Amino acid sequence: MKKISKSAFLLLAIIMLIALAVIKERKTSDMADKLGDIKNTELIVHENSQFPSFIEFNTQGLNYEVELTDIFLGNFEAVPFKREEMLFGTLFNMYVTTYAKYCPGSLPKDKIELTKQECETYQITKNGYGMEISRTCINYRTVGTDLFTTPEMFAAMQVLSNFQLGNTLSLMSPDGGFGAIAKTTGEMKAVYTDMTNLLRMNACDSPGLKRFQENLRRYALNEQPKRLEALIAERKSNKVEISENQNAQQLLEDLVYQNSLQWNFNRFQKGSVHDINILSTDALGRPSKIKGTYTFSGFGGKKRGTVTLTFNAKGMPDCLYFFDFPTTCRPANRKIANEYAKNSYANN
Repeated sequence: MKKISKSAFLLLAIIMLIALAVIKERKTSDMADKLGDIKNTELIVHENSQFPSFIEFNTQGLNYEVELTDIFLGNFEAVPFKREEMLFGTLFNMYVTTYAKYCPGSLPKDKIELTKQECETYQITKNGYGMEISRTCINYRTVGTDLFTTPEMFAAMQVLSNFQLGNTLSLMSPDGGFGAIAKTTGEMKAVYTDMTNLLRMNACDSPGLKRFQENLRRYALNEQPKRLEALIAERKSNKVEISENQNAQQLLEDLVYQNSLQWNFNRFQKGSVHDINILSTDALGRPSKIKGTYTFSGFGGKKRGTVTLTFNAKGMPDCLYFFDFPTTCRPANRKIANEYAKNSYANN
């Protein structure tokens, strides 16, 4: 049985720890208040070949709907994250492990087991009263996970782990800061949800999922994609530019409410966002930074707070910065950001 390198072990361990935290704190949302229930639809592609066939691939409503579709199409130049970034490494590993859980019967005979490290020996420090004050693992052993993947995806996972370990360690360093960890944890939530739903929305052996997996592997290895040229061209020609004339107050209201579902003590008062100020705009006249005021209740009763929303280079909502943690990026909810990109908040 092939084994994963130590760097891969550490990367996977960190990813799984964050994933467990993601699962633990996931809460139900009533996003239907604004966006309604998003019905899953299928992208049906007719690929011209010697034996024409229909390829179905469903990403509708996912947090990374656009990015996953671009990978499926082989439109690599439009994928916003680089293969060496931790976000892509997380996405790749989440896909591999989720496929292993949902589709074990679709794996080949030469499948390879994913392994993990668990502590075998601890170094325990006690105080003068015999009470344990610290515990550090000094020896690990490799154990199987009973999860498997294809040899091709296994090889790509090892390549990714070799150059992503540095990014993972830098995130954990003091220089990384709580803000970076918070942003990464938010992205992890979105990726975890997406990979689970992607496997529920697309059959394990479907041609669409197989194409996506192959292009995901090729992107990881910096190889040329399998492209659907006609659909890529159509996608580019039908691209909708983000309008600068959108309801910033409703956008910020929805984003703050969605983020408040993760608050531990304070409670956001729905409908309270007001006093919107556009602090800066980009070259196209779209907001690049806005600020608003909202009301929340806590131990001291009702209070007011401020929140600043920044937009990325593409004009999409990116980070929320609340007054009590002004340097900590709280990632804007991806589904709301996607709706904003579709001009769903356009002023009539």
